[in-house]
Amino acid sequence: MVSNEFKIHSYGVTELALLYSPQLTASGALKRFRRWIDINPVLHDQLGFTKGKRRPSSFTPSEVKIIVEELGEP
Repeated sequence: MVSNEFKIHSYGVTELALLYSPQLTASGALKRFRRWIDINPVLHDQLGFTKGKRRPSSFTPSEVKIIVEELGEP
């Protein structure tokens, strides 16, 4: 039996974006995912996103946990 349970570990941003929007291209999924973070004050603050700061290319397990707690499992 194969388990499709989501695992908390490090993910590349595009990799995680595609898990949330598998029907989109990588570019489209990434744009949507970043928009979700930008309009969600909890995610925006807890992930430490600020104007002018370079966006990360990956998320740590603790950051993934924050995202999943706010958005739900992909």
